[in-house]
Amino acid sequence: MRSRILTTLALLVPVLAVPAKAQLPMQFGVMAGASFANFHGSDAGNSNTRTGFAAGGFLRFHTGIFAIEPQALYVQKGAKADIGTSGSGTFKLDYIEVPVLVKVMIATGDVGLSPNIFAGPAIAFKANCQLKGDNGSGSSVQTSCSDAGVPVKSTDFSLVLGAGLDVRRLSFQGRYDLGLTKIDDSAAGADIKNGAFLITVGFAF
Repeated sequence: MRSRILTTLALLVPVLAVPAKAQLPMQFGVMAGASFANFHGSDAGNSNTRTGFAAGGFLRFHTGIFAIEPQALYVQKGAKADIGTSGSGTFKLDYIEVPVLVKVMIATGDVGLSPNIFAGPAIAFKANCQLKGDNGSGSSVQTSCSDAGVPVKSTDFSLVLGAGLDVRRLSFQGRYDLGLTKIDDSAAGADIKNGAFLITVGFAF
């Protein structure tokens, strides 16, 4: 078993290795894309996807085959739900999110092309919380979560998992933000957590 593990690692090292000269030691840039958010948890019920956007910036520090990438993003999360037979509601929950990603760069033989996989923790600070109801005939009403008596925690923690492709200065990423904490700030503490798929495009300067 030990020899099999060592053999496997020996085969993986040249695949993952990226020449240090292929990457700048530090980069910064901007990024934007789409967010497809929903709730998960035992009390989430039959919620539906809320489509929104994500935008912000990043720093990238290269260390051999690895890169550390802190980001700061405005991300729209929340969910939609059916209300009765002819209405729908939207839980608009937006955050300033700060992920710190650890990326593993995969060599391709082209110094300008770098596929990668990444993971890391994220902390998010609530920027907006609105409830919107639509009766299905064009009429809608919207109010803040606080005015509606819906307490939502001001911070959220998540685990980010994803993959990307860096093409010279362009960076394409697809990820899932798995919420780890309940968003309900009431004494009952309903088991409802955030979750979102993000697809983004970035540009490094």
